[in-house]
Amino acid sequence: MLRKLFIAIDIETLQPALAEQIIVAKRELTRHSSVQTINEFLIPPREQPYIAYDTPDPIRFEHYLYQRIATFIESGQVYVTESEKNRRLEDDLIPSDTWRADKASLIEKTGLIRLATPISETLSQLEGRFQTLLKRVTLNIKADANEFVKCQPRSNQLTWSLANRRWKTAIDNPVYNQLQHKGIIEVMRYVSRKTDYLSAFSAMASRKKTVKANDEDLIACLFGNGANYGLHHIASVSDRSVGSLRAVNDSYIRPETTQAANDLISNATAKLPIFKYYTINEQAPFGSIDGQKHACRINTFKARFSAKYFRKGKGVSALTLVVNHVPVNTAVNAPNEYEAHFAFDLLYNNSSEIQPSSLATDTHGVNSVNFALLDIFGYQFAPRYARFKRIFEGLFDVSVTPELDITLKKPIKRKLIEQEWDNIQHIVCSLSRKSTSQSTVVKKLANTKRSTRTLQALREYDRFIKCIYVLEYVDNQTLRQFVQQALNRGEAYHQLRRAIASVNGNQFRGGHDYQIEQWNDCARLIANCIIYYNSALLSGLVERFKEKGNQTVVDLLANLSPVAWSHIQLAGNYTFADEQDALNLEALLEDVNPLSEGTLGDDEDV
Repeated sequence: MLRKLFIAIDIETLQPALAEQIIVAKRELTRHSSVQTINEFLIPPREQPYIAYDTPDPIRFEHYLYQRIATFIESGQVYVTESEKNRRLEDDLIPSDTWRADKASLIEKTGLIRLATPISETLSQLEGRFQTLLKRVTLNIKADANEFVKCQPRSNQLTWSLANRRWKTAIDNPVYNQLQHKGIIEVMRYVSRKTDYLSAFSAMASRKKTVKANDEDLIACLFGNGANYGLHHIASVSDRSVGSLRAVNDSYIRPETTQAANDLISNATAKLPIFKYYTINEQAPFGSIDGQKHACRINTFKARFSAKYFRKGKGVSALTLVVNHVPVNTAVNAPNEYEAHFAFDLLYNNSSEIQPSSLATDTHGVNSVNFALLDIFGYQFAPRYARFKRIFEGLFDVSVTPELDITLKKPIKRKLIEQEWDNIQHIVCSLSRKSTSQSTVVKKLANTKRSTRTLQALREYDRFIKCIYVLEYVDNQTLRQFVQQALNRGEAYHQLRRAIASVNGNQFRGGHDYQIEQWNDCARLIANCIIYYNSALLSGLVERFKEKGNQTVVDLLANLSPVAWSHIQLAGNYTFADEQDALNLEALLEDVNPLSEGTLGDDEDV
């Protein structure tokens, strides 16, 4: 199998000796089924005993050649032009001639202040901010004014506490239990009347663009996919026929339409009165990105084994960007893919009107370039590190005696950044054009085995921004609370997403990756409907108590999460035909008393 791949793939390299060996080996394998010409200079002395005793063994050398090529592909010394993942980084960027000719206009089109500002000025501003933070952190630790970190002169160390006390907000608050329970289909119909999200589903065939699908069939397909039923099963437990569902699903439901429908619901949620209370840090609203593992019943290309999550089965990871409780973007990846490489992709390609300025992730969201890229694009990257002490000690040298002294372990290489800034601008402008998948480029940039001066400069800039963030995280309790709160909201969404997936077996039943992505986006649409419905309920209560001038109750209601489903019936037999009695929000809220005992519980904020 390896031999067939080697012969078929067009492998290129800038190393003349290796390039010649690859050409000769392909020719000899095709004609003689063995490698007869061996360049012994390609074998390092320390590895020669394993390839040959007196003369190189053809079979061993052939396997060794495959191993070397795989290693060089990973490090960027060998590439495959036809492969998006394994081609040269330069092939993903704006052509060099175009960049040199139109550099000024390309930078202007991005609208990025960091690119337009001279790098020396930017680095001077960052240096001033860094020195101010370093001085403030040192003084606060000396004065014992920082509860997060304490100075221990006897051990000549700093001791660290938890960044935040752990708390758990009740997702299904008792206020929802006072409501009359409604079925999920009724909720989806109500949200459709309010947001018109079904209008986003247009036919794929151009001659049928004006033909509108039956709303009941659309909702049945969306719910059947999102709840892991599939078309046949949802038809068997509802009033729909599998033939009509299949026709609607094939013509109307695809990534473009489900994304547009989700955006319509998200944008409508943002216009509800309660939404402004959901914002974490109005100056720089927070979002969070985290992955959730889902098992697959059928093997697909992205499905991978993971005993930790799937025991003996396979599954995928659904990465979701959550902003103000709303899941605004999602992507399905293999569970062995590193989440940090997709963070910028999800954030930058968020097409909804809910746009965060700060991004919280856990440790899996950190790589060697995300701080730099997000800073250049105008975002604040705010990860929560599982082992913060190790991160701090990796960046700074700390001496407690006789006086507390905190210094950088390695000075920032400003000169290198300035020399390579033009190439960094080239990379950033290419990313902003969306001409290729950002995650593919980010993987290549973050691959530490690829070592060019440009990548070294980008990683130095990343380390500079990271040092500033770490100091701010140490000194700013509010920032630590914001990060934790944003991540908690992502976890709350995962619980809702799991409840939707568990309606029918908690496994994707899609036969290929395209179908799994489609089902995942349908599940996000169901979650968005639930979040909109709950936000509309809370908005009704907030407006009522605003009119009464009871700001205390308004503030308490504002802390309730719209991610709740105890009052919504997810499973059962479904009727998709529109009923006469439409859901009336005002009637539902008539008997709700937010001041009843145990209704409001603990606040969400620390």
